[in-house]
Amino acid sequence: MRYFSSPLQKKIVEKIQCSSQLLFLLDYDGTLSPIVSKPQESRLKRSTQTVLKALTKNSRFTLGIITGRSVQQIKRLTGLKKVIIAGNHGLQLWSPKLKERYNRAAGFKYRIKEMKRVLHGLEEKFTGSYLEDKKISLAYHYRLTNPSLYSKIKTEFFERIDPWVKGQKIRVLEIKKGWEVLPPILWDKGKAVKWILTRCPKTTLSFFIGDDVTDEAAFKALASKGVSIRVGRKKSSAAQYFLKNVPEVEKFLFTLADSGKKQFQRGSNHGT
Repeated sequence: MRYFSSPLQKKIVEKIQCSSQLLFLLDYDGTLSPIVSKPQESRLKRSTQTVLKALTKNSRFTLGIITGRSVQQIKRLTGLKKVIIAGNHGLQLWSPKLKERYNRAAGFKYRIKEMKRVLHGLEEKFTGSYLEDKKISLAYHYRLTNPSLYSKIKTEFFERIDPWVKGQKIRVLEIKKGWEVLPPILWDKGKAVKWILTRCPKTTLSFFIGDDVTDEAAFKALASKGVSIRVGRKKSSAAQYFLKNVPEVEKFLFTLADSGKKQFQRGSNHGT
């Protein structure tokens, strides 16, 4: 994985200026907005929101957000209307442009209520941990607890849900400082990326930027089909490149927006 330096970005910009259709897919937390102690405290910087809106106004660009958050949360946090949203790790798929609405786990809400009962008491036992109910998934966060308790938290969490995991009634996904309880459906961010790609022209130049272990499936889905960028260096990542932090992502987005002002030209300059 190489650092996505200015010279490399310049080469990508040249490709962008020669492409008729571009697809930019991004994670939200840790990519567009810094990781915060509690999900409800997240706020998108005004400058980030401005550049995202600029990208959606360019007819050559299609913007998508693929996240563990719900579709409604992303709509509220970004204020974007012309954007594809894959919420709950792709289980919810929403797009005003494609006029499709997919909810692959609508019938799972009853199981979430059941899991909340199973995990009840963990928040009180491990001060600083908390459950986040996302209707069709349930996240348990422990980032605010004492690090010395991490091992005990993991043991008790999995002891409680073990019967449901073994019975294939739920699927557990590791996230940053926590776990997410999901429907037992073989679906992830990578499959969401493929779902979106199949609805785009074959000549589309595609990008995905993410920071979490859950984004690895999306990096793999793009493979040789596009450009994958991880936020933060990780040797074992499937991403092609990395940016150091959220501010570098925003800076690159402004570069994209500026490059997009130069409209794609068909003619002798590009050999077509």
